Amino acid sequence: MKEPGRFPELDDAIAAHARAVCGGDLKSAEAFAADAALAAHRAVFTAARADSPADFVELGRARIGFQFVSKMRFTLGERNLTALLRWRREDDGKWRIAEIEDLSGKRSPWSDIPPPAARTENGNA
Repeated sequence: MKEPGRFPELDDAIAAHARAVCGGDLKSAEAFAADAALAAHRAVFTAARADSPADFVELGRARIGFQFVSKMRFTLGERNLTALLRWRREDDGKWRIAEIEDLSGKRSPWSDIPPPAARTENGNA
């Protein structure tokens, strides 16, 4: 399997964003979200504020073209939050969150996708 590549600036952005979330500094965390992802970012992290110690771990990362998907687990007090964040580098060189999805409570990211309709005839006959 090909290594997705490492970009120190992306590593720094992911860690800084996670530290801001864990520290309860949502304004700083929101600065990493692109305009189109801001509402989703607020929906995921506003309810996730921790009044007690918080921590994070990156569970995995994948490269999709020029973007990266990072799967993160945040331990926010008594609550665990698992999120999928899609990062892209903007024209100014900064890494921003282009999309975010809360995976907490899902068996997989595809859990809410309905199954395809059953076929009633064989189109290959």
